[in-house]
Amino acid sequence: MTRGLSDRVRLLGYVEDMAEQFEQASIFVLSSRAEGFPMVLIEAMSKGLAVVSFDCPTGPADIIDHGANGLLVPPGEIAGLADAIRELVHDAPKRRRLGAAAAELAQDFRMSRVGRLWEDLTCPRRASNAC
Repeated sequence: MTRGLSDRVRLLGYVEDMAEQFEQASIFVLSSRAEGFPMVLIEAMSKGLAVVSFDCPTGPADIIDHGANGLLVPPGEIAGLADAIRELVHDAPKRRRLGAAAAELAQDFRMSRVGRLWEDLTCPRRASNAC
């Protein structure tokens, strides 16, 4: 059942190179209803994609600042998710602005930054070479 979308929507299934797929996109939608910490959201944001996500109880709202670097939709509001996607499809300046802000935020999750924080957390005395 394609619901009349087969000429407009492609479901690719498994792909080898997600980074390449992100580079060909302009919007990333996370339609999960439950998430922990969605790394795929950070990956999409790092490629400058405007993001739309359900505001799951945990995860997306820890990353997305609604209206600043992406759009959050109340959990389960499918029509709201569709409206947010439509908004970004039809508003290129907003899509570009959110994508640029998303790419900037994603820099906070680089290994060089997170690794240092992790080391500080696991060895708070590291500065004194005690670890």
